[in-house]
Order: sequence, then C-alpha cells, then structure tokens
Amino acid sequence: MGLEYSCNNVHLWPFIEEARRKGAKLVVIDPYRTRTAKLADWYLPINPGTDAALALGLMHVIINENLFDADYVSRCTIGFGELKARAQQYPPEKLPSGPAYPPKTSASSPASMPLRARP
Repeated sequence: MGLEYSCNNVHLWPFIEEARRKGAKLVVIDPYRTRTAKLADWYLPINPGTDAALALGLMHVIINENLFDADYVSRCTIGFGELKARAQQYPPEKLPSGPAYPPKTSASSPASMPLRARP
C-alpha cells in the first residue's frame, strides 16, 4: 500500500510481529528495497506496472486451488465470475520473470508461494 510499515506505522508493526511469531509470513511487494522489505520473509522487487499481473496471478491460484471462502463470495460479492475468467488468463507460468520470481514450477510458482506459506 505504499507505506513503510516498520517505520511509519508503529502501531501496526507489533501486530505484524505477533502474527509472524504465530507462523504468518510477511510478503513485501515493492520496487524499492525498503526497511520493511529487508525485514520481510519474502520480498518481491517487482517492476512498476507489473503489479496487476502479479495480483491476477495470485487470484488465479487462489481460485483454482479453492483457497477462498466460496460461501462468502457467493453471498457478499458481485462480479466474481468475471474476475475468475480474467484471472484464468494469468497462470503463474505467465507471470514476469526476474529476481523477484522463483523458477516456474507448480510447487514454487510466484503466485502460490505466499499462499502455501500459511499454516
């Protein structure tokens, strides 16, 4: 969200640290290696303009691996069918290559790594 959480949001940082102690992973997506990025479990130094492709790649994995609350989506959202169709155009293999992204394998795809890291 364009914030330097470890410095500028001192009220939130203790909650992030507590979540990490309980097993959560901190993923920072930012073109700049900020202090928060240096503290992250996984830092993705994406190029400007590639964030939408990454977001759609994440949604592709979330949807295809049923990592979402289908009941909530059916009750509380509009346009999920359109989102699902759009996300299908962004499989992990189609995401940009580079140092931010691990090799293109299903077990370590850039889209699925943060999701698979959760307990």
